[in-house]
Amino acid sequence: MLECIQEIECFTADEREQFLRDEMLQDTGLRNIEPIDAAAKGDDPYGRGHPEVPWWLWTR
Repeated sequence: MLECIQEIECFTADEREQFLRDEMLQDTGLRNIEPIDAAAKGDDPYGRGHPEVPWWLWTR
């Protein structure tokens, strides 16, 4: 999860406008959100193994 968040930060660190113009950067960012979403929905073994984390907050 932390790796996914770090990747998202890396790809969005420059300019917001650049991110919004570059579909490849957007796709990369979205693909790194998918594991977090899966954990939040309980579809991921990592998320199920850590019930102390309020994964549902990610789905708001």
